[in-house]
Amino acid sequence: MDKYYQRNLVKDKLQDYVLNFVYNDKVYKKLIFTGGTALRKLYNLPRLSEDLDFDYPTALDFDIRLFNKRLQTYFRSLPQVQLIGTKLANNQKTIFLKFSASDFLPRSIISPNEVIFIRCDFSEILTQNYKTEVTPFISNEFNFFIVSYDLPTLFANKITAFLERQFFKSKTQTISFKGRDLFDIYWFVNLSAKSGFKLKPNWNILGKIFPQLSREQIIDALIEKVERIKPQDILLDISPFIKDKEYLLNFMQNYRSTITTKAPLIT
Repeated sequence: MDKYYQRNLVKDKLQDYVLNFVYNDKVYKKLIFTGGTALRKLYNLPRLSEDLDFDYPTALDFDIRLFNKRLQTYFRSLPQVQLIGTKLANNQKTIFLKFSASDFLPRSIISPNEVIFIRCDFSEILTQNYKTEVTPFISNEFNFFIVSYDLPTLFANKITAFLERQFFKSKTQTISFKGRDLFDIYWFVNLSAKSGFKLKPNWNILGKIFPQLSREQIIDALIEKVERIKPQDILLDISPFIKDKEYLLNFMQNYRSTITTKAPLIT
């Protein structure tokens, strides 16, 4: 098993502890789970994800410093997981949780004093054009309910991320994008096709974000970007998050044709 995948597998398990804290708290259970990790945990997206993304309504009056303090208290109560510490980013929107890699991985594949980070990002909701749903989360250790956006909202958010995110994995990458966003769109488009294209992105959200573009123009922009991306840049970003290399190869061979032929049908 790829050593980078193993690290992300550890993160996947540690994420469950954070989610258990959030959705068993009378205040924080109102946070809306979003992003790639929400797709994996709740909708079986076939890849790992390294970050936890939460949105919150203004009415929640979310205080990230208090959240950080209470999260540390929660981890101190867990004998099976030792939190080294946390770091609050300067932007006051991100918390990094630090764990010792040696607690989870063989020493043969880690560096001395290597740390595993779990990143939690928080954003205030600035639109009213979304829908949420409550979904049970069940694992060997936990059982609770998670508030997340519905699939059409997550679909719209993912298209927005792919078109607008500023992300360069390497110095040779010339187009700003994240390979994981592209993989998720590929997954969404195939999921929509299985529904007879009844699953569509929340076009109200996309219309607010791209007010000068029609639905068809948004899809054209999506396809145009997909066609310009170098396959090696996709592979560099997505490879550590997928265990099945045959599945990864199949994705790499089919992502372009799948998106260019099926995406126009989601308008």
